[in-house]
Amino acid sequence: MSKPGLYFLTHQFDKPRGCAGLIRSDLELTEFYLPNGGFTDDGRAEFINYANGKTERMDVPDFVCPPAPLPASETEGGFVFDVQSNVLGNLPSVPPGYVERRVLQDELELRLRDRNHHIITLHGWGGLGKTSLALFVAHKLASEPEPPFEYVIWFSARDIDLRPSGPVKVRPADASLEAIAKRYGTLFEVEPTITAFAKVLESSVRYTDKGMLLIFDNFETNDDVVGIYKFLDTHTRLPNKVLLTSRERKFKADFPIEVKGMEWDEAHAMMTALSRELRIEGIADDRLMENIYARTEGHPYIMRVIIGEIAKEGRPVPYEQLIPRRQDIVDAVFDRSFNRLSDDGRWVFLTLANWRSWVVETALLVALAQEGKDAYSGVEECVRLSLIIKDYRTADDEPIYWTPKLARDFGRKKLMGDPDQLAVRGCIELMQHFGPATRHRALRSQVDEIMRPLLEWCIAQAKADPEQVERYDRLLERVAHSWPSAWSHLARYRHQMRPANREGVNYALRRAVEEAPSKEVWRERAKFASLYGDEQTFIASLLSAADVDPADIALLSEVAGELARYVTDHKQEIPITRRSVYLASVRAHMERLSAKLNPYDLGKLAWLYLLEGNKAQALAYASQGYAKDRMCEPCLKIVELLHGDE
Repeated sequence: MSKPGLYFLTHQFDKPRGCAGLIRSDLELTEFYLPNGGFTDDGRAEFINYANGKTERMDVPDFVCPPAPLPASETEGGFVFDVQSNVLGNLPSVPPGYVERRVLQDELELRLRDRNHHIITLHGWGGLGKTSLALFVAHKLASEPEPPFEYVIWFSARDIDLRPSGPVKVRPADASLEAIAKRYGTLFEVEPTITAFAKVLESSVRYTDKGMLLIFDNFETNDDVVGIYKFLDTHTRLPNKVLLTSRERKFKADFPIEVKGMEWDEAHAMMTALSRELRIEGIADDRLMENIYARTEGHPYIMRVIIGEIAKEGRPVPYEQLIPRRQDIVDAVFDRSFNRLSDDGRWVFLTLANWRSWVVETALLVALAQEGKDAYSGVEECVRLSLIIKDYRTADDEPIYWTPKLARDFGRKKLMGDPDQLAVRGCIELMQHFGPATRHRALRSQVDEIMRPLLEWCIAQAKADPEQVERYDRLLERVAHSWPSAWSHLARYRHQMRPANREGVNYALRRAVEEAPSKEVWRERAKFASLYGDEQTFIASLLSAADVDPADIALLSEVAGELARYVTDHKQEIPITRRSVYLASVRAHMERLSAKLNPYDLGKLAWLYLLEGNKAQALAYASQGYAKDRMCEPCLKIVELLHGDE
C-alpha cells in the first residue's frame, strides 16, 4: 500500500483497491456521489448524491477486471535469448496481418542506423500500430546479413492488448526500473541490479562491439516514466540505442517519430485482407471502405474492429450506431491519455472536443481564463498526448487547434459525465463569439468581424449584471494582451461601461497605438481625446493617422482643417518659429498630392503655409484653388489678404 487511505479487498489474494474511485465529487466539493448499483459489463455504474437524490452513471473501469491474475500480453518479450535471424534477441513475433507502412518504416530504420540519436520515440494514440511497426523494423534489421546490432532486447509495460474482439487487460511485464533490470539480468545471466544494467548501457564491449538495441514498448505505462527516461538518457551510450513506443512524451531529448493514421492505400490493403479472411468481400466494397477510412481517420485498430462488427452482422453497420455500441474501443484508445491530464488539460480537451471546427488560440485562452484555467499549459499537455492538433497555417500565423473526430467522439461522452459540464459548455458558448476559424483565414485582418460581437456580448452581459463589469473588463484585457488589435475595443467598453475611468480608457488607447498602430486606431484615439477635451492628444493622433496613410486625401483635408484651427487658437503658446513642428508633415503630404487636391483642400494647404509665415507659397496655392473655382471662399480670402499686403 503506497499511500494512506481507505482500501478494500475483493479477494484475500487480490491487490488492495482504493475506495477513492467509489467516492466521487465535483471540483468545488459541493456534491458527493456514492455507488448505487447498476454495474454493467461496459464498466459503468449508477452513483447517487444522497443530499438531493440526484443520480448519474459514471465509469468504474478498475472493477471490470476479474480477481484472478491477469494474463501476459501477446507482445511480452521472452525471458531467454533466442537466435532471431542474425541477432540474439527476445523479440515477440510481428502481429499477423501486419500491413507495411513504407514511409514510417524507412524513417524508423534510418534513425536506428544513424549514430546521432541514442533515444528514439514512436509517438501516437493507442492502436495506431506503434508496437507492430517497431517489431517489423526490428525483425527486418535482424534478418540482414550484417545487422547493425548484435542484440535486440524487448521490454514491455503493456497493460492492455487491443484485440479484434476488443481491449483486454493484461499483466505489465516490465513496468519498473527494477523489473527492467531483472529481465536484463535474466537474459544475460548477470547480476539483476540497476547498477549492473547502467554499466552495460554505458559500455557493451563485454558482449558486443556492434551495440544493443533496447526496445521499450508502451513506455507511458511504466511506474516512473520520467525517472526511467532520465536513467536511459543518462546511461545509454552509442552504439547502444533505445527505442520507445509511447502515447505520451514527457521528455525533450529524444528524436520523436509521429505515428498517425494509415494512408489510404495501406488502410485499403489491410481492410481488403481482413474482409477476405472474414469472407465478407461482397459486403466490404471500396465505397464502404472509403467511408470507414474517412470516419476513423485511418486508425488501424478501429478499422479492424468495424470490419469485425460488419462480419458479425452480415451487413454494413452505420458508424453512428456502431461507436456507441462499442464505446470500449474508443475508450481503449483515449482513456489512459485522458486520465493523465491535469485539470487545465482536461478543460482544454473537453472544450475543444465539443467544438466542431478549428479554434483560434485567442478564443480558447479567453474562454478558459474566465474559469481560472491556464490554457497554455493545458494545450501543451493535450498536444503531447496527441489529443489535439496544433496548426499555424493561417495568413497571420495565429495558432489554431483541432480535435480529431475519434477524439471528439470520446470527448463528447466524457463531457456528459463531467462534474464541470455546465461550466465547460459556458466556455464553448463564449468561444462562439469569436466565430469559426479556418486554417487559411486571416484572423487579425478580420479582427472587427470577430471582436464586434464579443464586445457587444460583454456590454450586454455587464448591463444585465452591473456587478460583472469588472469581470468582462478583465476578459477583454486578456484578449488584448494576446491580440493587440483588441485594445481599441477595450477602450470602447471602458468608455461605455466605466466612463469615469478616463485613465483606463487612455491606457487602452495608448496600448492600441503602441501594439497595433493603424490609421483607424490613431483616429479612434483622436476621437476619444476629443470627447475628453484633450486637444493636444487629439491633434497628435490625427497627425499620426495622416502619417500612416499620406495618400488619403480626405483624411489629409480633415487633419489640415483641425490643425489650422488648433494652431490659430493657440497662437500665443505656439510662436511662429515653432509652428513648422506641427505643420510640416501634413503640409508636405498635401503638397505632394497638390495636383489632385480640390480648390477647398488647396485653400487649407495655403492656410498652413500662411500660419507658418510663408506668404509666397500661401498665395501660390490659394491662387491655384481660386483659378479652379472662383467661388472657393477660403482661397478668395487668402488671395485678397495677401494682395492687400502687397
